[in-house]
Amino acid sequence: MPLVASKGVRLDSCRPLPHCRAMSLSPAPEALERLIEALKQRVTAHTGVTLDDTLETLPLVDAVLRDAADAETFADCRDLLIEAGAYFGELMRLHLNGRWAHANRGPEGWRIELAPCFLHFSPVGMVAEVLTGSEHEAYDGAFAALPELHGALNEMLDRAPPLPEDEYYSLSGRSEVLCMVTDWLIGCATTDDSLKKSYSDEDYRTRLG
Repeated sequence: MPLVASKGVRLDSCRPLPHCRAMSLSPAPEALERLIEALKQRVTAHTGVTLDDTLETLPLVDAVLRDAADAETFADCRDLLIEAGAYFGELMRLHLNGRWAHANRGPEGWRIELAPCFLHFSPVGMVAEVLTGSEHEAYDGAFAALPELHGALNEMLDRAPPLPEDEYYSLSGRSEVLCMVTDWLIGCATTDDSLKKSYSDEDYRTRLG
């Protein structure tokens, strides 16, 4: 069952994980590069600033998403939804050491799966929740970890100081949640020999089908 970080979570700045190295990739979606470039052009036209593929410039993407949500219906934002999902997904894949899964599906079905711990999420689903400022019935914006860790993970999230709702429904906020959870899950594997320290595509297929 997917987990959703509590709106009460307050996080420190997301930092690179020194134990994460670039992994062998399964094929990325064919349209990925085109979608990322389209998002960069859109953000530059809107803000006058060029995205530099760092987490620090995610607030620029959030600003574009907020303004689009105020001016257009959700259905009219589909191109932006997919472009931002591609950019956010690739940024988190590189930062957290992950792979694209289901690249042969439509963009709504794309998923990021991490290697240093068992954690996966839909980038497009997270962008959909940012656009609507709430959960969306047609998109899954949660992340999922191993079921046996759900209880302890929820306890960890509940102990974190509060995160305002506008930050919770932002890509900046989601990136910090993902970084914190990833770091916590990797830490669990260092003290629990029953947990693997690296997860392959086969591990995910065995668990998820």
